[in-house]
Amino acid sequence: YRFRMSTLAAEFAQMQGLDEPDRTRSIAALAHSIAGTAGGMGFAAVSKAAFTLEAAANASLAAESGNWDLAAEIDALIAAVASS
Repeated sequence: YRFRMSTLAAEFAQMQGLDEPDRTRSIAALAHSIAGTAGGMGFAAVSKAAFTLEAAANASLAAESGNWDLAAEIDALIAAVASS
């Protein structure tokens, strides 16, 4: 878990090179995976932040609004990981 979480920022950075909506779909999928894993291991704050990111990504996809900026949610997840 710790190793996987230590690569999180780099994974999100790599996703920045993808075109939309693929980038947002990839972010949602990664956030979903992290939310389940973290929750199962007792990292509630990380799980909550990941679910928040997943929900924001899915809302952007559903709305097709062109508002693909998920930086605040990504930063919140990375901060939750760092403090866990």
